[in-house]
Amino acid sequence: MSKLFKSIIPILIVVLFSSFVLLVDQVYICKGPSSKVYHKSDRCKGLSRCSTEVSKVTIEEAKKLGRRACKIEY
Repeated sequence: MSKLFKSIIPILIVVLFSSFVLLVDQVYICKGPSSKVYHKSDRCKGLSRCSTEVSKVTIEEAKKLGRRACKIEY
């Protein structure tokens, strides 16, 4: 293998891993005033009862909003 190829591989691995981690950290919340849970999937049975807007946020944002993990999915 060439030196250039060997030096690019670690960079590609880091970029791909970083992208995957960002996707995993995304969850869904109902924006309703009484909502208390975040969900892995926008198709969760618990989230289907949301009568307001559903938003995609990071787990950190959901926790800052006082949400806990959905008991159906987690």
